[in-house]
Amino acid sequence: MYFLLQVSFVQNYIARQAAKRLSKALNTEVKVDHIDLEFFNTLSLNGTLVRDQQKDTLLYAGALKVNITDWFFVKDKVELTYIGLENTLIDFHRVDSNWNYQFLADYFAAPPSTKKQNPIRLSVKEIALKNIRLLQRDEWRGENLGLSLQSLDLQAEVFDLVNKNIQIRNLSIVQPNFSIYNYDGRRPPRPKTARAALPPNDPEHLRWNPGRWALGIRNLTIKNGSLKNDIETERAPYYYFDGAHFQFSQINSQFREVKLQNDTISAAIEIATKERSGFEVKQLKANLRFHPEAMEFRQLDIRTPKSYLRNYYAMRYDTFDDMSDFIESIQLEGNFTDAIVHSDDIAFFAPELANWNTKISLSGKASGTISKLEGKKVIAKAGKNTYLNGDFILKGLPDIKKSYLDVTVRDFNASYGDITQFFPVIKTITEPRLDRLGFLKFKGSFTGFLNDFVTYGTIETALGTIATDVNMKLPEKGVPLYVGTIQTEEFEIGQFIGNSMLGAIGVAGDIKGKGFTLQSLDAGLKGYIPFIVYNGYEYRDIEIDGKFAKRLFNGNVAVNDEHLEAKLKGLVDLSGEIPRFDFSALVVNANLRSMKFTREELDFNGTFNVNFTGSNIDNFLGSARISDAAVFNNGQRISFDSLYVESGMQESGNKTISVRSNEFEGILAGKFNISSLPDAFQTFLNRYYPSYIAASKTTVDNNFSFFITTRKVDDYLSLLDTIERLQLCHH
Repeated sequence: MYFLLQVSFVQNYIARQAAKRLSKALNTEVKVDHIDLEFFNTLSLNGTLVRDQQKDTLLYAGALKVNITDWFFVKDKVELTYIGLENTLIDFHRVDSNWNYQFLADYFAAPPSTKKQNPIRLSVKEIALKNIRLLQRDEWRGENLGLSLQSLDLQAEVFDLVNKNIQIRNLSIVQPNFSIYNYDGRRPPRPKTARAALPPNDPEHLRWNPGRWALGIRNLTIKNGSLKNDIETERAPYYYFDGAHFQFSQINSQFREVKLQNDTISAAIEIATKERSGFEVKQLKANLRFHPEAMEFRQLDIRTPKSYLRNYYAMRYDTFDDMSDFIESIQLEGNFTDAIVHSDDIAFFAPELANWNTKISLSGKASGTISKLEGKKVIAKAGKNTYLNGDFILKGLPDIKKSYLDVTVRDFNASYGDITQFFPVIKTITEPRLDRLGFLKFKGSFTGFLNDFVTYGTIETALGTIATDVNMKLPEKGVPLYVGTIQTEEFEIGQFIGNSMLGAIGVAGDIKGKGFTLQSLDAGLKGYIPFIVYNGYEYRDIEIDGKFAKRLFNGNVAVNDEHLEAKLKGLVDLSGEIPRFDFSALVVNANLRSMKFTREELDFNGTFNVNFTGSNIDNFLGSARISDAAVFNNGQRISFDSLYVESGMQESGNKTISVRSNEFEGILAGKFNISSLPDAFQTFLNRYYPSYIAASKTTVDNNFSFFITTRKVDDYLSLLDTIERLQLCHH
């Protein structure tokens, strides 16, 4: 009998008969193509097939080979020296609460024994798997798991199932592919109950390893593996990193000194992989600590094609299932030193940064979820001249446009070139001249969104320094809106708005309005201007309370300058082709020479009431009244205390000017330029008094008639000459 059992024909006959009987008993198909048994230490099976009771394949093993201890059945300690399995498919499936393998479990379930037996101690030395595929399709719960691998080779040192201790010397896995797919299952919704608090990660409350197994792997390598996770959604996967549809491929890794103690897995790891979005990790080296609440990476060294992180990083969660909601549920913790982060890598998670093309040097601590991230003692360097030292809270990623920022800035520097690299739209702004700011230095706080924020602090630029406490709104369409207080010690306002007549300005006051350009400006300003430079002269001590709207000012101005003391109330409108003035003013003192309007001394005071249009004296139309006035020419008072001037245009195109004063009155009518009248009168008087009055050197072409009544004319003739020079100086 012993020798007959060694014959292959007999072995296969017995195997086929056993398979037939088992098929009949299980009401399904069980088949073995070939068996080779060498008593009593070797077993080989080829073409093993087991179908479930729906006639679908439950198990197919192309080849199984087992080398076992000689005469194992008479020994208490059995050692499997070799287990080999090739071309195998295992398919677990259920559509209700029962799995398709349950009939096997029921059939082979051993009856309870009342007799205590000594267990056989089973040990394994070597396992070799090739072309293995395992499927678990759980339609009841709504989760499909898949695992396939090209090969697996394992050499064990300790394999003690009784004492739950497995120690492996080497484990090599080639092309493992693991996938998870979650969807709506068939199981009816269960009543919602408050979920018990998850136990903390401690030896007394184990979640992953309640059996308290001890596992160690001295060396584990994975070559060309993949990990895929999908959640059924109505939308297509995002082109960037998608927590509901992520897939890591080309996983090549090495794990050393892997240990499972209680619920904690630890190892020294080195991993390289690439995600579906294109995000690539060229190297991840760290000491890993992985337990039910966190993945921690100490002595971290991560390298991507453009970024480099080192020091410490952790991901914390309630359960590992939270990874599918990475942005909202995973708590991140990082402590980085001299890290390099490129915006191209961040763009895989926040695609709005795709056009930044910026490398950022980073040190500091960060914690929170992607959607609510907090940083402490953060030092960042970017571009050529951008530097940041501060703390931040960022809520709302990955949508940077809807993200809320709360930043405390101890020090921030940025050049105009760097800023336009981060925000290219700024290049399209030509008014005001943001490019002339040159650089930006800021200390203070920034709170709000990128297009709606409050900034409090000090801004230093190449044009000057501004202290702000302003709420700014920057809509995608329309002009900017702002409200708050500003203060500047010395700011080159003329260069900023492109007006060569204006120079530096100092301002302290409240501002509310919209727009920055002369065309879009609509703002109210109430405050104090310690100085402003116009036409080369520095006016000091100015109080202002008014509104600027589309090149129009309406309000009150009080000037207490050394050479100009005046109060003005009314309107100055520069919105049209020709300026319009409608205001009243009390001039206590005005020195035109000191203010660089004339070359000679000319002072005046008085009350002004004006309502006219005109960009210069030649297109002056309207009226101007001066009363209670005094004029001093080179220190000599001119007999003058009031003046009324009215200018109009007739339908014929002739201009009329009527003038009334305490010393003269007159009217002019015709076609003429007021600026050339002194030359015209000089030429006219030369004809009658050639010995006293020289002819004008300027040829004029005027055609007008006039009527003048004077009482004391000498002072006014010299005044006309002064006015002429005033015009030349002004132009």
